[in-house]
Amino acid sequence: MNLARIGKFSFLKFLLLAAILCPASAFADSENKLALHKDDKAPSAALKEKQNSIACPQKRATLSAPPSFLRMGNPLPPSEKNILVGKTLFMVDAKPFSCQTCHGLKGDGFGIAFKPEAPTPRNFTCSQTMKDISDGQMFWIIQNGSPGSQMPAYKDLEEDQIWQVILYLRHFIN
Repeated sequence: MNLARIGKFSFLKFLLLAAILCPASAFADSENKLALHKDDKAPSAALKEKQNSIACPQKRATLSAPPSFLRMGNPLPPSEKNILVGKTLFMVDAKPFSCQTCHGLKGDGFGIAFKPEAPTPRNFTCSQTMKDISDGQMFWIIQNGSPGSQMPAYKDLEEDQIWQVILYLRHFIN
């Protein structure tokens, strides 16, 4: 791989992103495979509870954004570059912590910080839920947080960065 092509991303960020996106088996030899489960038996009760806790469609009492936000459309084109920047923010760079921490690597709401209490993290893979959420509503929630949930405000993201994250979120259902 040509490291010069990484551009603005540091080599360390590149390695972190690769570690997040590559399956663990890619780093283990065939005799010593890393396993997520000790055996291939049925999922544990805790895993079943976790899987059932994020329904599709998700019913929420999320505050509605002001009308001026609800009418907003994403001003950025869904270019490969914009989606990649959105993915990098989602996976690694967003602060106070990356989006995938709660929403999961697949955007399904099963991140490492998942707690089965209501409300659970938004499942971006549920087209029945996402089709009814405007880009402006998502922009407002990302920028301001969602009271009554664990969703913090991402005040340090620039507007274009929020729109890029939204483009990446939309890819889960497109």
